[in-house]
Parts: sequence; structure tokens; C-alpha cells
Amino acid sequence: MMKREDCRLQMFVVFGRRNGEQTTGKITKLNPKKACVETVEDRGSKSKAGEIWHVPYSMIRPATDAEIAKAQQAKQDATKTALYDLVRQVALQEGTTLQGALRDVLTDLRKVCRENQLDWNKAQEGSLAVLKEEEEMAA
Repeated sequence: MMKREDCRLQMFVVFGRRNGEQTTGKITKLNPKKACVETVEDRGSKSKAGEIWHVPYSMIRPATDAEIAKAQQAKQDATKTALYDLVRQVALQEGTTLQGALRDVLTDLRKVCRENQLDWNKAQEGSLAVLKEEEEMAA
């Protein structure tokens, strides 16, 4: 159980009834009686990650490092699944292979970068560095 003064914005927490389902989330707003918590994992069969819950402070506790890591991994997995689903959907819509659909999605991302003055090359270099770091950590 936490008090409002123990909470801070962007803090990872776990909420739920003591003997019920526990869900990891991140505090997005501190109100007088309840915190707004954005879930970083699905909650039950109907509530998806990214939803905002208004949770009494008495039902919140700080998340452990293991709970944070598990929730972040689940979020990364969900993002990768959504990206794969997007490429697969483009392949079906365009009547092309997955490789062709990936090319089309990357082309569209380049256009988004150009239209919004984002540096595609810098993003690409950064993504390669992150991939290398993740692979080294997994080895």
C-alpha cells in the first residue's frame, strides 16, 4: 500500500486487489485520492496494455525490478508482434511477399521522416546500435 506522497510521475507500480489480479503500470498523473496508471501489460482478457486506470493509492505498490523487466519485455514483444502483423497485412493488401511488404513499409517510413524533418539515417544508425547492444546482452 502506498501513500500519494510516496508516488511520482512515470514510476512503475503494481496495482490490484491484495488476493486478485496484479497488473504492472506507470503512473501518469497524481490526483488527490487516486493515481492515473497506464498499464504496460494486458489486464485480464478485455483490458489491453496502454489503458489508463484510476487506482486508489491503497491498491498500489512499487514494482520490483523483475516486474518492471517482465512488463517491458512484454511491451517489446507486443510491439514486434504489431509490426509483423502490419507487414503481413500490407502483403495481403498489396498481393506481395512479406519481403516486398517490408520494403513498402520501410519506404513509407522514409516518407514520414522526410515529411516531418526526421533524420532517417540517424534513426537507422541508432537502431543498429540498439540491436547490437541487445544481441550482446542476450549472449
